[in-house]
Amino acid sequence: MFGKIWMKLVFTLLLIIFFTSVNATLQQDTVVVKEGKQSGILLKKGDKMPDYVFKDFSGKRVSLKSFRGKYVYIDLWATWCISCIEQAPYFEELEEKFHNKKIVFVSISVDRHQEVWKRFVKAEKKRVLQWVCPEGDKAPILKDLGILTIPRFILLDKKGRILESNFGMPVWPQTEKILSGLDGI
Repeated sequence: MFGKIWMKLVFTLLLIIFFTSVNATLQQDTVVVKEGKQSGILLKKGDKMPDYVFKDFSGKRVSLKSFRGKYVYIDLWATWCISCIEQAPYFEELEEKFHNKKIVFVSISVDRHQEVWKRFVKAEKKRVLQWVCPEGDKAPILKDLGILTIPRFILLDKKGRILESNFGMPVWPQTEKILSGLDGI
């Protein structure tokens, strides 16, 4: 009798552990661009960032080329991405520290549903410049940089060339040090 109860208990615990780990795996940041589904150029360090068109909060078409002459630190994110949400306060904190410098901080969402993005940005009262990819998770910037997961941070130089296509997370202390050491910041 005791053996059967013990076996049921062990079996139940194993099931709980299994389904918890499966659920945790499913909740990790998901793949944004599926390999082989879209063709694109694979940009690398030193390449000029193409003039992608995004939309600002009011729906106006905007582009990164308007920031020539300044470094650009880009945060690619989405409202459903927990890691992205966790990095946002640190990204805003860095923006405050570098506010009067020759660097622009831009958060670019890859949300499929722009109305969800707008509600989120409005509710969170974001201070950093907020843009959205009109194509959502099919955005050319994702395929051209080979981005499979987010958050992704990108650093551009003053001429719009890619310094790092997988730049450091804002929470990392070395990220601030690297930004501080940029030439002519």
